[in-house]
Parts: sequence; C-alpha cells; structure tokens
Amino acid sequence: MSAGAASSGKSVMKMCKRVSVSLLVLICAGGFAGCDRRSREARYVESGKQYLEKKDYARAAIQFNGAVQSNPNNAENYYQLGLAEIGLGDYVAAQRALSMTIDLNPKHMGAQLKLAEVLTAANTPELLNEVQEHARAVLQASPDDPDALDAMAAAELKLGNREESLKLLERAGNKAPAHLQTAVMRAAAQLAVNDKTGAERILRQAVEKSPDSQQARMIMGMLDLVVQKPKDAEAQFRKVLEKDPKHAIALVELAATLTATGRKNEAEQIYRRLAYGPASQYQPLYGRYLFEEGKQREAVAEFERLAKLDPKDINARTTLVAAYFATRRIGEARAVLKAALDNNPRDVPALSQRSQLNIVAGSYADARADLNQVLHYNTDSDKAHFLLATVERAEGSAEKERQELAEVLRLNPQFFAARVALARSYLTANQGHAALDLMDRTPPDQQKGLGFITYHNWALLSIGDLKGLQTGISGGLAQQRTRDLLLQQALLNQRQQNEAAARPFLLEILKNNPEDPGALNFLIRGYIAEKKLPAAIDEIRALLIKRPQSAALQYHLGVLLVAKGERKEARDAFTAAVTHNSQFVPSRLALAAMDQADGKADAARQELEPLLTSKAGELSARMGLSIIEAKAGNYPKAIEHLRKIVDAQPNNVIALNNLAYLLADHTDQTDDALKYAQKAKELAPNDVNVEGTIGWAYFRKGMYGPALQHLQDAAKREGNNVMEGTAIRRYHLAMAYKKAGDGNNAAKILNVALKLDPNLPEARIASNMVAEASER
Repeated sequence: MSAGAASSGKSVMKMCKRVSVSLLVLICAGGFAGCDRRSREARYVESGKQYLEKKDYARAAIQFNGAVQSNPNNAENYYQLGLAEIGLGDYVAAQRALSMTIDLNPKHMGAQLKLAEVLTAANTPELLNEVQEHARAVLQASPDDPDALDAMAAAELKLGNREESLKLLERAGNKAPAHLQTAVMRAAAQLAVNDKTGAERILRQAVEKSPDSQQARMIMGMLDLVVQKPKDAEAQFRKVLEKDPKHAIALVELAATLTATGRKNEAEQIYRRLAYGPASQYQPLYGRYLFEEGKQREAVAEFERLAKLDPKDINARTTLVAAYFATRRIGEARAVLKAALDNNPRDVPALSQRSQLNIVAGSYADARADLNQVLHYNTDSDKAHFLLATVERAEGSAEKERQELAEVLRLNPQFFAARVALARSYLTANQGHAALDLMDRTPPDQQKGLGFITYHNWALLSIGDLKGLQTGISGGLAQQRTRDLLLQQALLNQRQQNEAAARPFLLEILKNNPEDPGALNFLIRGYIAEKKLPAAIDEIRALLIKRPQSAALQYHLGVLLVAKGERKEARDAFTAAVTHNSQFVPSRLALAAMDQADGKADAARQELEPLLTSKAGELSARMGLSIIEAKAGNYPKAIEHLRKIVDAQPNNVIALNNLAYLLADHTDQTDDALKYAQKAKELAPNDVNVEGTIGWAYFRKGMYGPALQHLQDAAKREGNNVMEGTAIRRYHLAMAYKKAGDGNNAAKILNVALKLDPNLPEARIASNMVAEASER
C-alpha cells in the first residue's frame, strides 16, 4: 500500500482479504502452541508465526521454509509457507506450497480455501475451474461455508457468469448474514457495474449487524472513500483508532484520506508515527510520502535509517537502493548491492536490482549475467524474464524480446506491462493481427482500463479496422482525454482524409506539450498532404512564441525550411536548437548532413564529435562520422566507428552491413567481413543491401560460386528498381560472372551498370576485369 494513494484508488476487496488473511494466520498459528519448543521445526514455526503477525512476510517465508526442510511431511508447515508467500505476492510459490498441503492432507479446509483464493487471481478458465473444485471440496464437508461460496462466486464472476455469481453470494449472505467477506464481494459486484448506491446499501446493512466490529468500521470507511465521502471515512477510521490507537491499517487509511483532502501536515505526522512505531510493513510509508512530496533528501535519509535499523531486512535494503537510483546516487546504490552480494552471492533481490542498474548504464552483458543467475535460483521469475526482454530490446533483438515477453505472460497473464510491451513489439514489426489477438486475450478485469483501450486501439489502427477503432476511441475519451486517445482520433481522421478534423486533436495535445514529437510530426504531415507547407511553418513558429527555447520546435522548423528550399533559414533554426541544447541530437545530425552536402567534411565532423560523449547521441554520431570518413577515404576510422556501434548494438543491421562492406572492400579481413554480413542476413534476410554485401564478401574471399548466387539474388530482388548501391551491385555481379567463367552475362551486366553510373571506381575495375578476360 503506497503512502500517497488517493482514497478513491483503494480496493475494498483487497482490504477485506488482507484482514481475513491476518485473522486466518492468527487462527492457524495457535495450532502450534502445544508443540515441542525445543525441536528445530518448532523454533522455525514459532519464529515464522511472529513474523507473520508483524506482516514481515519475507522473513516468515524463510522460517517456514526451514520448518518444511526439518519436517517435509507436515502439511501445516506448507500451509503456513503458503500464507507467507501470499503476503509476499508470489502466487506461484503460494500455489505450490498450498498444493503440497492438500497432497499431504486432502481434508485441510484452510488450504483448500486459500488455494481457491490464490487461483482466483488467475483468469484462465482452467484455473478458475480448479478454484471451483477446491471450493466444492470444502462445501462437501461444510455445505454452507461462506468462504467457499465466496470463492465459487468469484470464479463464476471471472468466467463471465455474473447472475450465477450473485446467486451464490446471496446464498452465502442468507446462511451467514454477518459474514463481511460476502457483503464486500456483493458490493464489489455492484461497483463493477457502477452501482455505488447499491454497493453502499449492501455494506451498510452488513455493518449494522456487526456495529462493534473494527473490521466492519474499516470496511465502511473504505467504502466511504470509494463513494467520495472523505469526511465520513475519516470518522470511521478515527473511531477504530479510539479503541485501538495502534491499528496500523486505520492509521494508513487516515493518513491517505488527510493527504487527499489537503491536510498534509497531519498526514505526515501519522506516517512518521508509523515509521517510528513497532516494526511493520508500513514503516517505509513515511519515506515514500516524503519522496512524493518532493522531499527527496529527507526521504533517502529515512530509508537509510530503516536499513540500518535492521540490516537483514531485504525489503528495507531494496527500497533504499531504489531511492538511491531515483536520486541518481548510483555509486551508493551499487555499493549497497555489492555488500549484499559479497555476503550472499545468491541474493536474488540484489541480483535483480543490480541488473536494472546495468541496463540503465548500458552494460547489457552484465545485466544478462545477473538475470540468468536470478532464473537459475528462481526459474519462474516473471520479473527476470521481463528485464531480459528489456535487454534484448536494447540490443535490437526483437524476436528474442518477444520470446521473453511471451514467457512472462505464460507465467503471469496479469503482467500487463509485459502484454503492452509485447503488443508494442508486434506493432513495430507491422504484425497488427498478432497485437490484436494478444490484447483480446487480456484478462477481463484489465479490459476496462485506459491502458488496455489504448493498445487495443493501436492494434485496430494497425489492421485498418477504423469502425472498431472509432468505438474504442469514443469509449476511451469518455473516461479521459489522454494524449494517445487524442492522437488516435487525429490519425483516424487523417486515414479518412479529413485533415481539418484531425488538426484540433493534434493542437490539443500540443497545447499541453508543444514539443510532443508524434503530434508535431502528424500535424506537419497533414499540412504537407494538403500542400500547405507555409501554413505548417507558421504553425511551428506560433508554437515557438510560447516555447522560444525549444530545441525540438527549432529542429522541426529547420526541417520544414529545408523542404521549402530556404537553406540559410533552416541552418539558423538548427543552430538555434543546438544553442538551446548542445546535446540535441537531431539538429546536430541535420547540421552535419548540410555541411557534408556542401562538401565541408571538417565542419560536419565538428558538429558530430561533441555527441560522442553523449549517451543519447553517441551511436548516431558514430554512424554519421563513419559515413563522413568513408566518403573521405579514411576507411580505418570509419571501420573503428562502426565496430563501436556493433559492440553496443550487436543487432544493428545497418552498422553490421556497412562494417562488413568496408572490411570486404578495403581490408584483407574477409573472414570478419563475412561474419558480420552473415549476422546481418540472419537479422534481415530480405534486405537487398545485405544480400549484395554478403555476395561481395564471398567474392573477396575467392568463393565465386556463393558470391554469384547472392549477387544474383540481390539483382532479382531489385528488379527494374534503381536505388542507392544498384550500380555497384551490378558491377560486382559482372565481376562474379566473369570469375565464374560466364563472359557473356558478365558483359551484359557490365553494360547495364555502365548505363546506371559510369563514374564509379567499380566501373573501371569491372571493365578492366571483363576486358582482360576477353583478351585471354
């Protein structure tokens, strides 16, 4: 639970589950009172109980794991471990532990119910059917058990059987009128259809039957927050605290209510009270509150205090490292993680955090090594697979990224960030149907959110389903006018060739963010489609009045001025962008391109070299510099730049291809040339440039058969199209034919190449080769 969570964002359902878990823990923990305290198993169990009571689930899990190892035949040990894993949110591990409980004791009703609760978090019909099986097992022994009826109802609701779900809940309510869990679920069902009045009525009736229940007051306070009655909620929480001043959840919810109503000083005092009170999972909320209020230095100091208070508290250490990272104190973050891993090389949370630091630093090999270790110790870590997908994306391996994201969703279908990342990858690869199918398989409870609507819309746009797209956009905009939904409406209008209708949506985006690249690009594209280039220039200049020091706007103005033929004014705009932001990559690249076009190689180098120390611009600068050096005949320097790009981005097809060509054409490193060319072909099997390069690499190695085959394939793919490199590939093909002993085709292809461009260096080389062979 976050300190700054707004009252309306709290889930009544989660609140009730949390309370019921705590009560169940207390009930089950009591069963160990008569055990032999001298045994190792008993000591583990006793310690685990204490940590569970404090809601320190990480340490509780460690203790119950010890109990399991001491006595693997005791079903109760697995059950307690399952409860701890639920507290940690690791439902895979919880499912495993609870299943072992039932294997050892099929009549363990608590485990049957808890396993049903865990499985209900899933959304596949198979698992939801399993929920019902476990609930039925309880109902056979106790036909009116309200918890079992609740579990059955939750499964039916997720399976889309709302009426059946409500019948089960009504049955549970009739059998146990004071059972708050049932009332909460019935209220949640009403809230799902936006019936706040009905939800409030159900809960108030239930609470009236338990007027002295602290749990009832908490639930009522939570509902008051949902129906936006913060004063009533505050009153409920304060009544709870009158009877129990240390009631942690009431303190947390009261602080959140005070924050939401602007009484931040009072809220801060409550969070501080929690932080300096007894050890609990709520202690870090004070630091988080300080962080959210912009008091970062004080927040970090608080996290440092908690970490020192208990050096073995992994959660406190993890939070401290995250705070260091967020405040760019990377050295201190690494030092904490190093100490942890020196003490325990198998510390999975430390390995995971270090991998994230390495990803941000661009040390992808180190990040991969850490994540592989995490998966060695925890094969079902969805988070590790998600981070590996980030590494694959950074290295340009889209296929491997998709494989990792698919594994994340196999392990955890609820991992929405992974679903979005996979959909984005499909869309980037123009696989709109795959993206749409993926989004259609989103768990039903996530399909009402704006995140789902947004990416479902992008998939619809990708496949051209404009009717479905309009429905999705309208539904989304009815909730909130987000940037993506506005952009989608603009793009839909542009697809329908209605630029005038698209423009207001783009301008609405730019009103909030005049530098929004997507909105700017499509606004400009719309004006150009209408052949209104001057109007586009005027629009950008109007935006510059509001944001005169915007490097992005100056850059876009420069691009438009180049298109209009006003090169001097364009250069002024690009220069202004660099003046406002010396590391603004697009403008420096544009200035270098203009210098190079004017034959000013030194000036082009001077524009790009400052970017070599920029993380954002280094690789783009090296690509530009490699082209400049190659045209200047400085091939070793060009090759050096390309090698550094490939080292950083092993799957950069353009860099691989260019490096392979220069190595083949200007060095004797033909083995390396072929290696890089083959890697490029693996990544881009249909790229005609790559096909030509791999053919030339084979030629330079003296392998004329494969050379001829690849160069022929390149020529076939081009057909009658003429593009950059076409003439060179024809000269290479003519030489390959000659080396293969086919003089007639060599002469024919040479004539074609000479007509395309007779002034290339390759023209003389190929002509001499063909002529010499003919003379022989």
